[in-house]
Amino acid sequence: MDARVTFRVLFGGEEDARKLTIESGIPRTVEDLALKIKTFFEVTEQFRLQYKDKDMDNQFMNLLSTSELEDKGTLKVVYIPCETIRSATLTEDSGGTMSGTPSSSSSQEPSDSDSYSSNDTIILSSPETRSCSWPKPFVVPRFSSCAEIMLQKGNDEFKAHGTVLCPTPKVRSDILEGLAEEIIKYTAYPGDGHLEEVAKSLIQSHPCLLEKVTRTGYCGWKHYLKIKMMNFRTKLSDQCS
Repeated sequence: MDARVTFRVLFGGEEDARKLTIESGIPRTVEDLALKIKTFFEVTEQFRLQYKDKDMDNQFMNLLSTSELEDKGTLKVVYIPCETIRSATLTEDSGGTMSGTPSSSSSQEPSDSDSYSSNDTIILSSPETRSCSWPKPFVVPRFSSCAEIMLQKGNDEFKAHGTVLCPTPKVRSDILEGLAEEIIKYTAYPGDGHLEEVAKSLIQSHPCLLEKVTRTGYCGWKHYLKIKMMNFRTKLSDQCS
């Protein structure tokens, strides 16, 4: 049975409706669905998702669970104002992802300019975090033993059959942690180009992590890294305070 589903996604209103097809079926969580929308349509702003509720005369309601969704349903992207993002408390879940709803504090990903805070200034001025110039090329570090074992098996499988790896939340978190620790050696505030370079290097070193549904093959990893670095700065500043 074909699990493929298609959604009509509204960006602001009926005048900007786009089609989203997900071959693997309805995502298990709202966070996973939000990430697919971010990567497929290359959305950089933060948003929450709404869906048409049949029990409410097809009015748009905030999406809290993907169990509310069905094939060929309509979703609406509602952008979150910068003021809301700035006032939110940023936390990271066990898989290193962010929620797509404003009611969850782990859902917010401010822009590069919005992520600067007084606590972050401590990290920026710390010599331990800015000891070297940015490396050319960026060398992907070794990760935890568990992650390295899974990546080795995944790379072998990709080489033999072209099968991509779907890392567990723990392994994905280990990968992001390792990359963040390497990035922080050079800068606490990596730019968009830096993050793209790191994500691209990750896919080149471990082709099994390729994202076949995204334009570049690593849009999702770049997005995860941006969030991870924000939380990494927050964690370090808390340690220094």
